[in-house]
Amino acid sequence: MTQSLKEKILEKFIHQTKPLSGTQLAQEFQVSRNAIWKTIQNLNQSGYQIQAKKGSGYLLESLKREIDPLQISIHTKDSFLKPVIFHKEIVSSTNDWAKEYSFKANFQNALFIADQQTEGRGRYGNSFYSQLENGLYFSLLLKADPIIHQKLDYLTMIAALTLTKTLNPYLDTSLKIKWVNDLFYQGKKIAGILTEANFNLESQELTSVIVGIGLNLSGSFPPQNEGALSFAGTLFKKSLPKDFSKNQFLSQFLHQFCYELTRETKLILKDYEALLMGKGCIINFQHGSTHYQGTLLGIDEKGHLKVRLINNQIITLSSGQVHLGSQQFYQLDN
Repeated sequence: MTQSLKEKILEKFIHQTKPLSGTQLAQEFQVSRNAIWKTIQNLNQSGYQIQAKKGSGYLLESLKREIDPLQISIHTKDSFLKPVIFHKEIVSSTNDWAKEYSFKANFQNALFIADQQTEGRGRYGNSFYSQLENGLYFSLLLKADPIIHQKLDYLTMIAALTLTKTLNPYLDTSLKIKWVNDLFYQGKKIAGILTEANFNLESQELTSVIVGIGLNLSGSFPPQNEGALSFAGTLFKKSLPKDFSKNQFLSQFLHQFCYELTRETKLILKDYEALLMGKGCIINFQHGSTHYQGTLLGIDEKGHLKVRLINNQIITLSSGQVHLGSQQFYQLDN
């Protein structure tokens, strides 16, 4: 994909610590100095701070803090997924947005980002509150390439592990994973993952996979929903830290996701199990229409949940077979 002048100039500034002259930029990109000046003004108006230094040129002093597909693209241009990146302030659901895009002929891997969702959802159609002051809702659309076929059964786990590893450096204590798709921080649910597959109706072949993530960064939940959201929390309480950049986080997430995709499955599962919530604890779960109680033992080599029932029988459960309510993990910290 051909870079625009705006992208070329921004990339140059991001990787340069010394001032760049208008003449130098004009010569490198074979445009007029006026075109350089106009592009820099446009970048400043969009939220970047590029200052003119008398006698030496222009210097990037700070990056745009609001979500910017251009900035994320520059930071992830070397990732093998090479997603095209889209952003809207409000959508019904980023997964639905990604699915609509996947119907296009010759669609590419893509990342869809929203500040809010009006119809955010999780597994089994459960609603996911998506209107925090600082929520982050995004879906990664992946073409059904060989590596996606190979890791298909583990994509939700890979996303959970990637999210944990990307966020942990910003936190005082580690995130924990509630099997199979929820993240908890200090006993409260702060993120959920919904993975959906798309198939060709005629051939029944897998065409793409959508990995959707809802992340509660900071803000307050509405009082009228306090009961239903009693186990929900945020990573940063009421406001984002000044050193947290959504653009940087999303770039780091994409790089880490690509890395996890290429790892051996057994290593992925080992890291995942080390972060698993509730090991050794009594849990309640629903299998079909029947309710059970047992001790959570861990996961097996396929990522299935291992549980010892009260009669000492050990069973394994796949994510499609069982409903494991989040409420019982509220304030669980192990």
